[in-house]
Amino acid sequence: MIDKVKYNTECCNALHYLHELMRDIELYFDHGYLNSEGIKLLNQAIRIIVDHCPEYSRLARSARKSRDLRDVEKLLVVVHDACYEDSAVST
Repeated sequence: MIDKVKYNTECCNALHYLHELMRDIELYFDHGYLNSEGIKLLNQAIRIIVDHCPEYSRLARSARKSRDLRDVEKLLVVVHDACYEDSAVST
């Protein structure tokens, strides 16, 4: 049970970086694609996802490769749902 809570906490940390990207779109995106500052934040989220939520690493890498706003949104939704779904199960 404790490992499951730690897993959820780490995935939720990735969610923090993804929310930051979406909160300030003008700063991190140019014409619908991540700029260099946005890539830095996405890379931080991806490091956490690959280490602690490996089932989403393919989607995360795809978002990094495309740099598209829609792909980053998809990743945010999937990680958000997993974070809150898993934490509800573990409590």
